[in-house]
Amino acid sequence: MKAMKPALLSSSNVRRLMQEGKREGSYAFIRTAQAVDELSRLHDALDSLHRTPNPSLTKEARAMKYRAQFTRAMEAGKASALAAVDALNAREAEIKKQAEVRAGLHSHIDAATLAEVRNALRQLPQAERDAAIRDAAQRGDAAVIQAVRNAPSALLTGHVGVPMESLLEMLVTRAAPDLIDELGDISTAFDLLNGATGAFAREAEARRDPHLEALADDQEARTRAADALIDAAVAGGPATLPTDPPAA
Repeated sequence: MKAMKPALLSSSNVRRLMQEGKREGSYAFIRTAQAVDELSRLHDALDSLHRTPNPSLTKEARAMKYRAQFTRAMEAGKASALAAVDALNAREAEIKKQAEVRAGLHSHIDAATLAEVRNALRQLPQAERDAAIRDAAQRGDAAVIQAVRNAPSALLTGHVGVPMESLLEMLVTRAAPDLIDELGDISTAFDLLNGATGAFAREAEARRDPHLEALADDQEARTRAADALIDAAVAGGPATLPTDPPAA
């Protein structure tokens, strides 16, 4: 009886994400959908192999055959999933860079202005300094964030109690909300890919029979040992019989 395929091995969720987020032209999302599709095909192939009887093979031999094909399928699935991960990582890095550029984090600000901002921040009490920096991020004031982020030493600004990652998120969210939305979709794509990879591995592993595999390995080892004994016996040639002593 054919087993029901896990819903995680369907690329429909990835494709729905692509459609709703208008990501159909994004290589990263296309590659992710392709990876899930490949995992689905590998699942079906292993399931078919496991269900199909072979009268010419013993139970042990069938277990060994499944293990060999399982190993191949796992390698292929891993390669496809890693290609999708690389594509998603590359797109994520590209989006973050674009968002920072749009937010002004890579714009040139002269050293005198940055020094002035740092000096002003340094004069403030800790709580007021944190509030001023947080307000700058929310207003989209990249000069203040650059002054803090690129300061050679915290002594130039005074201690900042707000995590820089949080400040950057405030700034780029205001400047590039569409890119932030895509980052959310990429995170979801990662989750869907991880779910598909895990479901495939669990389903494929569950069809293995460790007991029969161990018996097959033992039988194969014994067979090799027996073959080696025969080879050694054949290589020795026929036994040499003693000759009768000459007549007196």
